[in-house]
Amino acid sequence: MFEYIGHLVRSSGCILRQNLSADVTPENVQKNWLKIIDMTSAKHLNSIQEATGELLGVVETMRSGISSNEVDYVVKNNYNFRDTILYALGVGATTQDPTDIRYLYENSDEFAVLPTFYVLYGPMGCMNSSIVQDAIPFTQINPTRILHGEQYLEVYKQLPTEATVETRFKIQDVLDKGKGAVVLIQHDTYNVANEEKLSSGQMSIFVIGAGGFKGKRTSTHTISTVDPPARNPDVTVTQKTNIDQAALYRLSGDLNPLHLDPNVAMMAGFERPILQGLCSLGFSTRHVLQTYAAGDPYLFKSIKVRFAKPVLPGQTLRTDMWRNNANRIYFQTSLVETDVSVITDDHYPHRKNKPEELESMSLQEFAQ
Repeated sequence: MFEYIGHLVRSSGCILRQNLSADVTPENVQKNWLKIIDMTSAKHLNSIQEATGELLGVVETMRSGISSNEVDYVVKNNYNFRDTILYALGVGATTQDPTDIRYLYENSDEFAVLPTFYVLYGPMGCMNSSIVQDAIPFTQINPTRILHGEQYLEVYKQLPTEATVETRFKIQDVLDKGKGAVVLIQHDTYNVANEEKLSSGQMSIFVIGAGGFKGKRTSTHTISTVDPPARNPDVTVTQKTNIDQAALYRLSGDLNPLHLDPNVAMMAGFERPILQGLCSLGFSTRHVLQTYAAGDPYLFKSIKVRFAKPVLPGQTLRTDMWRNNANRIYFQTSLVETDVSVITDDHYPHRKNKPEELESMSLQEFAQ
């Protein structure tokens, strides 16, 4: 591509891979080199945003040609009781709360996995692969400019206390938000032993500075958040995080240095390392389970949250909750010290009965 006096000219180019997960090899480049540099049918563009929009159109075409059963990345993980207990401690579970013992003691008669344990696999896959970069191939992504905007998780079955699982990732959409781009990534986790689907999730990743390419702003894939009722909360639970909360939580697999390294945090614009948003989510989930389900994880169905503001380790979380009908709990999490909301527009559909007693219910019943 050449630029002169604010005008861009580039060749028609050549598509070197047929799907987003395929590699571009030197042999492919060599084989198609004459097409790549052929300027006989050059395109004249008025801005880099116009060029970017064309590239995204190609990416969208590649993505739309992929079967709904195909995935972009697959990550396999093994876990046992040590991993699930470590996660529970990372999201504030304590022996001082009787409802938390089931998450902390492997010999408990009710030993269980906190449902939000499976949100771990979303950031793990994104950190250990190029999926976000592949979704926006027209810009070099700076890891300090990536924010976790929203998270959805639905759990289909009682989660095994130990298993080998496979998480399958798929890029659902890329949205232009002006000052940045939003990448929607679906992550579904399966039990390798029997191919049962255990959970489904969606991450909304905001990439600062990657917008302005004149792309679409909305997507049919987006799972919306829901505003809480316009009244005072029915119940409030507060809990202080530990000054080392982020250091403990990262041992469950979220190794982003933003949450531990002061230099990385400073480069990202924070005064010091911040708490993982999914850690705050784990606190809030425990609070809702304690309040409305006596801590029983099998009554959890799904959760959708938006991360609004950062939390510093050592600050106190306040989870405000509303029950609007038999199956949905709304909640909002704020900082006690500043009264600033950190998790907003959240809803928490839950089961009336244990899974074995529950008739099949569609997600749409809870997402209206």
